[in-house]
Amino acid sequence: ETGGRSLSAFCAVPSPSFVGCVPGRGVARAVVVVRAGEDCLVLAHYKASELLKVRGRVNELVTLKQASRCRVGGPFSVDLGTRALESISADARGVFLDDDAIPLSWKDLQKMTKKGKTGAYECYEDGWERIAEFSDKTQRAISLLPIAKGVAPTVVIGGFGMHRIKSSDPWTDTQLKMKALGTASGNALDICTGLGYTAIALADQSTVDRVTTIELDPSIVNIQLRNPWSRRLFQNPKIHREVGDAVKVLPTLPDRSFSTIVHDPPALALCNELYTLEFYQQLRRTLKPSGKLYHYVGDPASKESGRLYNGIMDRLQQAGFQQVKKADGAFGIIAR
Repeated sequence: ETGGRSLSAFCAVPSPSFVGCVPGRGVARAVVVVRAGEDCLVLAHYKASELLKVRGRVNELVTLKQASRCRVGGPFSVDLGTRALESISADARGVFLDDDAIPLSWKDLQKMTKKGKTGAYECYEDGWERIAEFSDKTQRAISLLPIAKGVAPTVVIGGFGMHRIKSSDPWTDTQLKMKALGTASGNALDICTGLGYTAIALADQSTVDRVTTIELDPSIVNIQLRNPWSRRLFQNPKIHREVGDAVKVLPTLPDRSFSTIVHDPPALALCNELYTLEFYQQLRRTLKPSGKLYHYVGDPASKESGRLYNGIMDRLQQAGFQQVKKADGAFGIIAR
């Protein structure tokens, strides 16, 4: 659904206070205007609901003719919690991101919060748009899904969530993978970039010189570009992004070229070719003899993921990995 475009999200604090009023201005179109130097802001569905709670007090003040626009004290976190505004203003038309901004109308906020609606919305000067794609590569729907205030969002592909969101959250999930791996060093390989959290976490380690990350789907790259939490994927010079099929890219990489490999494939139902003996042999070939592999599988206690572990561990051993063990807390396998 559209009404404009965006790339950040509101996170209004509970019970915002009205700390002042500003003079009324001319009629403006009912969409969010980007502040100077910015392309857009991203608004999560649940934050749209919080902003709607401001409306009653605004209408009361307008009716009493005390002011045409009121200042609402924050802070209001934006870009899905990656930065904050000290305050916003609002009037009978909607909310403003600064004194000169065009409002996001109450009607638009209601559209974003219809029963059952979830998602992140890009809010541009000329409208808003849900952050979602339909992949020509895989013929599957893809969408960015905010989880909670201050928490990195996940991505949903063909109905499958790509991160843990029940017992953990996407960024904590990434840190658990890093903990299972231990200290990484030298050159690292990240297979299935997704939103880029793993590549970012690897590159954050001072002992890592370079991270090569491979993503199959250009539509996922578009989601990365629209996700505030993925920005460092494009900003960190240690990260080298490759768009292509890992099954085809891996054989082109030199022998023993990586000290660390993170293999983070989607569900088996989406890409069984990333779970084959032949693919694991390529992982072993490109990993240094002293290197370490982390392979995401899923919750070992679940029926669907739990039954995969033994087969994956057997194939890794057949591929030449000598030490293969479960990393239950990280929902995966460590092999070397």
